[in-house]
Amino acid sequence: MAVTAEAPRRRSALLMALVQWNRATIPWPVALRNALAVALPVILGVLFGQTDVGLAVAGGALNVVTSDAPGPHALRLRRMLLISLGTGLAALAGFSLGTHWLPFLPVLAVSAFLLAMLVALGPVAMQGGTAILIVLVVTAGTAGHGFDPWAASGLFFAGGLLATLFSVAAWPLRIYQPERDALASVYRMLSEIARAMPEDTEFMPLADSLGDAQLLLARSGAARIRGVEAFRILLGLAERVRLELLALSDLRGQVGDSALPAVMRQAAVVLRGLGMALRQGRPMEGGAALKGFEAALAGLREARHAAQDPLLRSRLHLAEARAIGLAGALRAAIRNSAEAGARGDLRATERDALQPAALRPGAPLATLRANLSLSSAAFRHALRLTVCVVAAEALGRAIGLPQFYWIAMTVVIVLKPDFGGTVSFGLLRMFGTLAGLLVATAVVYLVADHPLAQALLLAPLYFGFRYLVPVHYGLAVSLLTAVVVLLLGLAGQPAGHTLLDRGLATVLGSLLALAAYLLWPTWERGRERPVIGAMLDAYAAYLAALLGTDAKVQAEARTAARAARVNAQASVERLRVEPADPGQPARAEAIFANANRILRAGMALESALHDHGAAALAKHAAIGALVHTLTAALGELAAALREHRASAIPSDLPARHRALAELVDPAAQPEADRPVIMALLEATDRMVDAIEALAGVIDASTAAPSPQVRPVVA
Repeated sequence: MAVTAEAPRRRSALLMALVQWNRATIPWPVALRNALAVALPVILGVLFGQTDVGLAVAGGALNVVTSDAPGPHALRLRRMLLISLGTGLAALAGFSLGTHWLPFLPVLAVSAFLLAMLVALGPVAMQGGTAILIVLVVTAGTAGHGFDPWAASGLFFAGGLLATLFSVAAWPLRIYQPERDALASVYRMLSEIARAMPEDTEFMPLADSLGDAQLLLARSGAARIRGVEAFRILLGLAERVRLELLALSDLRGQVGDSALPAVMRQAAVVLRGLGMALRQGRPMEGGAALKGFEAALAGLREARHAAQDPLLRSRLHLAEARAIGLAGALRAAIRNSAEAGARGDLRATERDALQPAALRPGAPLATLRANLSLSSAAFRHALRLTVCVVAAEALGRAIGLPQFYWIAMTVVIVLKPDFGGTVSFGLLRMFGTLAGLLVATAVVYLVADHPLAQALLLAPLYFGFRYLVPVHYGLAVSLLTAVVVLLLGLAGQPAGHTLLDRGLATVLGSLLALAAYLLWPTWERGRERPVIGAMLDAYAAYLAALLGTDAKVQAEARTAARAARVNAQASVERLRVEPADPGQPARAEAIFANANRILRAGMALESALHDHGAAALAKHAAIGALVHTLTAALGELAAALREHRASAIPSDLPARHRALAELVDPAAQPEADRPVIMALLEATDRMVDAIEALAGVIDASTAAPSPQVRPVVA
């Protein structure tokens, strides 16, 4: 791939971020309950002549429902209650101090900084902080209109409680549904992988789903450990199934037209049934499906016996071993699916309910303290947002716009910690808001004399917004703008009279956020090196853990490698849309792709070790020596990447691997040891090739600004 093509590709990536349509990730029932939480208070307020009360309650719900994210009900309840409380306090401060703008500006600055720092705790915390800050800005801008601060803030808090109640109302009836949905999604993806036998890139969504499910189950809490025990077991089995499918997928091109596709098809049938059973909360009748799988496995065994070529026969033997391991995992998953979610009757042995060390979040206060430095992207984002929000508030009041708070509100929504997010949100916010203003103004004119009709329109409009946010932000914003225009119209602010003011405020706020980021940016370029270096270190730790005997250490190393991979991928994605050196995204992508070949090979080896153990490998000291050399090489590559220098890995890695292959020739080993020896030789061969390719990319990046990167070999 020529790096000279990177500049137009980078511009194309930024353009795609503006026009692409993504998959809908918010379930329609969630969007529906959110829409009802916003619309019902207004509808009831209009019907009973208490429109102002309904609007205040809807204002609280409007900001809290955005935190109605998937997860355990208890965790969601705590999160939404905290945001509801924050919303009420922000409304109290805004209504109390909004008319005294000089004292209000320091309060706004401190609040903006503290709430923006929540980005260090993750996207969910950042979203909650954004919602609270928006309430502070809007209520300060509407203070002095006859609202009693305490009563109005109480209504905002009540709106948050209403949204929370709608979110967790089904908890007693569907106590384990979030866990079921997460695992059902994982098993459905496993079924699709088994059916398609895809390449490595297709395993990425599954890796993300496994990570999401692990976080979900780890956060379910010790109080419910017995209730989620079977789910945790099923997640571990899903990881094992993934490893077996990965190994079988790797063997597909080596065994010719054998019975392997039939094994994969039957595995897909079982996995699809498991996914449906988990989602519906019923036991799976796996007898017939397993019979089909056992028949396909027998066909694979017959193909091995009939093979004349010794190499093909040994590869079929390896495939059979993997298929047998897959059968065991499927049987265990079927057994545990019958018990998943049973309340207090699980018979599993006691397990550690704490999160794996690699996923344990630090204490929030400690995390925030660690980010109080200019070297922290979260700290720089908080400073940038604080200055912009205060400037927007002062600018809006100075120029005398009736809806001056729209400028600061737009800044809060648009300004993100990264360049790509800020640009795409800024442009989409401008165009979406302007389109929404035009459409909503026309709609309001049609129903201007019918307040109930305006209130009824809130439900479908907000439903569309919530459902379309992940699909296309610009279109979603146009619907949200229509909702806001209807709410303000019901509050006595005619849409037509303020159309130009709101449009101007939106443009000013978006341009201010974009200008601030360009004046003091946090570029991903340069930051991707330590992030990808951390991924290489995590892969080295995972490889080193494979030859050990501690299953917990192996699981934590695998989890840490997955988390590091997600972080590196996000860094590469952000780098792709930045106005950087055209060669940087190409180099980062080449390093990322070659590094993942190492992880893929390691997972195939782990699959073999799971079934056969490491005893056969322990008999040969040369195996441990080579693995140590490979982990050291990965550590050296990580250091070279971080320090922007050429690597110093051994130049004879292929020769060392060939010497090991001759020393531990599988044909000369006991039959019971052959599958794991073959798996190790194949995995380390792929690792050696990937490490050499990585060294080539890293070394070239230090020698020339636009190197030719090595192609990625599958």
